[in-house]
Amino acid sequence: MFVKLIIVSFFFGTLAFGIGLLGFILSINGPIFEIATEYRKDQYWGEGSPPEKEDTSVRPFKISVPDSVLTDLKDRLKRTRFQESLPGSNFEYGFNSNQLRRVVDYWLNKYDWKKQEVALNKFPQFKTKIEGLDIHFVHVKESSGSKNKIPLMMAHGFIGSFYEYIDTIPLLSDQFELVIPSLPGYGFSDASRKPGLNGFHIARIFVKLMKTLGHEKFLYHGGDWGAVIGKDMAAVFPEAMIGLHTTLPVVTATPRTLIRQVIAELGFPGVAYGNPDDYGKLHPIIFYLSNALRETGYAHIQSTKPDTVGIALNNDPAGLAAYFLEKFSTWTHRDNVYKPDGGLENSPYTKDKLLTNIMITWINQNVISSIRLYKEHFLQTGLGRHAVQVPTGVLLAKQEMLSFPRVVIEEFYVNIVSYAEVDGGHFLAFEKPKLFADNIKLFVDSLPKK
Repeated sequence: MFVKLIIVSFFFGTLAFGIGLLGFILSINGPIFEIATEYRKDQYWGEGSPPEKEDTSVRPFKISVPDSVLTDLKDRLKRTRFQESLPGSNFEYGFNSNQLRRVVDYWLNKYDWKKQEVALNKFPQFKTKIEGLDIHFVHVKESSGSKNKIPLMMAHGFIGSFYEYIDTIPLLSDQFELVIPSLPGYGFSDASRKPGLNGFHIARIFVKLMKTLGHEKFLYHGGDWGAVIGKDMAAVFPEAMIGLHTTLPVVTATPRTLIRQVIAELGFPGVAYGNPDDYGKLHPIIFYLSNALRETGYAHIQSTKPDTVGIALNNDPAGLAAYFLEKFSTWTHRDNVYKPDGGLENSPYTKDKLLTNIMITWINQNVISSIRLYKEHFLQTGLGRHAVQVPTGVLLAKQEMLSFPRVVIEEFYVNIVSYAEVDGGHFLAFEKPKLFADNIKLFVDSLPKK
C-alpha cells in the first residue's frame, strides 16, 4: 500500500510538474521582430529642463588629471586595511589579499599615471553634448591618406572603458574610421542626472553621435553592455546599421530553447542540439547554473541597490581594484579561481593596462553611475526579446561567462554572416587585439555586397 502511494504521488507530482512546465513554455513568446519605436523619441538627461537650443558642437578633449587627485589616491592606498585570506582559498572567496597587496604596492610605487595620460592623449579625443550629456569619444579618422573608410563604432561594457580598444586602433585604422565612445556615466562621459537611462536610450544617443560626425549608416561592435546596446540599436535603428559585430550575443528563453534543454536533460542532447559542441554550452544544466550563480552575484546587487556598494567602491581604491580585477581574473579563464594570483601575474594584460582601466573610473568618480546601468536596464527591459535582423558577425570566446549554442543564438540573430569560436575570455578585444581586429575584417568581408 505504501509503495503504491509513493508511485501514485510520484506520477501526479510528475504530471503537475509537466503541466506547469508546459504552461510556462507556452506563456513565453518568441523573438519580437517589429521595431521598438517608443525609444526613437528624444529625451533629456542633463540637469533641470532642456535648453531651447543645445550646443551640439564637437570639442577637442585632452585628459588632464590634477596632481591633487593623484596625491589623494596615494594617501588612500597607503591606508588600505588588508584582511587575510583563508589558507589555500586562492580566488574561490573572491580577490585574494596576498595578490591585492602586490597590486597596491605596484600602484603606489611603480605605476605612473602621467605616463599613461601622455599615451592616451596621443589619440584624438572629443566631447559633444547629446540629450544634455557631454559624451566623450576617441575619433581616429585619417591614416595613410585613405579617404573611403568604413565608419565603425566600438562600445565597451562594465568594468571596462574606451581603453579596452586602444590596442586595436593601429590594427583597424587603415580600413575604418573609428569612433570609440565612453558610455554615459562611464569614463569621461557625463552621467545622467535623471533616472531611466537604459541601453535603448544609449543606443539612440550613439546613433545621434554618429550622425553628428556625418554618418547616417555605420558598423557597430559591442562587448558586454556594448553588446546589449548594439542589440537594442538593431531593434530601434536598424536603418542606421551597416552591420553588428558582437562578442556577447544576447538571448532570452523561448519555447524552442526550453524544449531543447528539457530534451537534453532527459539524456538526448544530440537530438536537442545536433552538434555536440553546441549542446555542451548548456548541458549539463547544473554546471551552467552553478557557474552563473558563482559569477553573477555582482549583477544582482547592481540591479537592485547599486548606490550602496558604489559608495564603498568610490571611496576605497584598493576595494575598487579588487572588485574590478576579480572580473579580469575569472572572466578571462574560469580556472583562474583556483590560482593563488588569480592568473593575473602571467595574464594577457600588464599591470599598467589593468590599473589604467581602473584609473579611468577612479579619477572620474563614476563607479556609481556606471553600475546604475544594471538597475536602469534590467528592471525596465530585462534582456529584451527583439530579434536582430541586420547583418551580424558573432565572435565567441570559449571562456565567456554566458554562452549559448549557435542554434539558440540564431533565434535572435537571424542574419548571421560570420561566426567564430576562439580561445579567450570576456574582454576579447583587450586580451587578444589582433585576433579581434582580424575577425572584424573577416566580418566586413562577409557582408552582402551591394
